[in-house]
Amino acid sequence: MKILFGLLAFSAALLSYPTQSYADIFSEPATLEQRDINGATIFESEEVVMLMIDGSAIVSTEHLHQIFVDALKLPASYGKNLDALYDVLTDQSLISKKIDITIRNGSALTVTLGEGTIDALLEVLNSAQEADPSHMSLMYWQ
Repeated sequence: MKILFGLLAFSAALLSYPTQSYADIFSEPATLEQRDINGATIFESEEVVMLMIDGSAIVSTEHLHQIFVDALKLPASYGKNLDALYDVLTDQSLISKKIDITIRNGSALTVTLGEGTIDALLEVLNSAQEADPSHMSLMYWQ
């Protein structure tokens, strides 16, 4: 009986203990436009560009860079290489909107492009995110 009362007292103490939530509250942008291109879906508002890349639909490195061109509305001068990608992702004068990139089916992308290319791509994307996490974020799903 003492154990039961002890458990009840412990449970009551836990319920009355103040909790802190660290989750941010987000609301969906009022005008969110969706565009589908071969290999990706783009959601865009005045504040953010959300790029969802389907790794199983990518056929080449050139195709992947073309997705970045289309999604981020990059200028014709974009070099279509990883150095140029890092430069545009970290230059807020070129892309002022927040950039959220999600790559799914990463294992299929690795088969298509090769492990070395994927490692280099992820290094560039992670470095761009580290340079300014409030401007660019990345999620990569195997």
